[in-house]
Amino acid sequence: MIPTTFGFHSTSDEVAQHYASQIKGKVVLVTGVSPNGLGAEAATAISQQEPKLLILAGRAREKIEQTQAEINKVAPSVETKVLILDLASLAKARQAGEEVESWGLAIDVLINNAGVMALPDRQLTEDGFEVQVASNHLGPFVFTNTILPSLRRASAPRIVNVSSWGHHLSPVIFDDVNAEKNYSKWERYGQSKTANILFAVALSKRGVCAVSLHPGAIRTELLRHLTREDELAMGFINEDGSQGSRFAFKSLKEGAATHIVAAFEPDLQGQGGVYLDDCQIQKEVEDYATDTASLPELYLTTLSLTRTSAQDNAERLWKVSEEMVGQTF
Repeated sequence: MIPTTFGFHSTSDEVAQHYASQIKGKVVLVTGVSPNGLGAEAATAISQQEPKLLILAGRAREKIEQTQAEINKVAPSVETKVLILDLASLAKARQAGEEVESWGLAIDVLINNAGVMALPDRQLTEDGFEVQVASNHLGPFVFTNTILPSLRRASAPRIVNVSSWGHHLSPVIFDDVNAEKNYSKWERYGQSKTANILFAVALSKRGVCAVSLHPGAIRTELLRHLTREDELAMGFINEDGSQGSRFAFKSLKEGAATHIVAAFEPDLQGQGGVYLDDCQIQKEVEDYATDTASLPELYLTTLSLTRTSAQDNAERLWKVSEEMVGQTF
């Protein structure tokens, strides 16, 4: 059971120490491990509790190696491996997954942490997909499914999808997933974060425990595209530049704490598909992000949605994703 004392201010180090016996001897793969980010912080905290192997994945080798060097300082006996992973490219996501498969490992935990947020204009990847849905969902969809054999070799594998409160900003817009009819940076970010939640629901139905989470508002490189006007509109800051009242910002260590609860809390093994925030399960997430049953009629009409369950939405997203990436899993 998750300790009731865990919450907003719990830190990655505190939580990792609590789960030391679950972490010891495990093989853990974390994506998006650039320095001063949540993935790097989660990996560093995990490294101090004797995992068997940490696989550090990201686009830029030099950034991954910076995080690797920091881990080597605090946990010199822990083995680490570098994996080059560009989630904006389906071919490179597959290639990275195939490289992992070639290692013949049993991977206990995959933390899908990497992502982008609020690109000001609609940009397309080399595959012709809108960048946010590609980097935040389609790339992880391909990579995760490619390494499922390695995960299934573990006795109790766990997949953690780092979503966001931003899932409230939009459901998956099934009649315009690729933003060909309309592009709003916040709506498209919200869609991708909703997709993270539904992907966890669908994976769990397929026999692998997967959960999703909101790490909190943290000032990382994820916010690099935001203007002052964006921060005002989202309630991140006030007119005078002080911290806004809508979101209380966390430190990196506070933000990564929920990653570690999601990855190692034993009781979650039988509760796949759940969503966590502030280190606790959030049962009230059954809003239109995962379940349109309680969505006001106005939203259903505006967004061309029907009253469907989280399971229905997750299965629909899985099929649409397979069609988009041209591969059946």
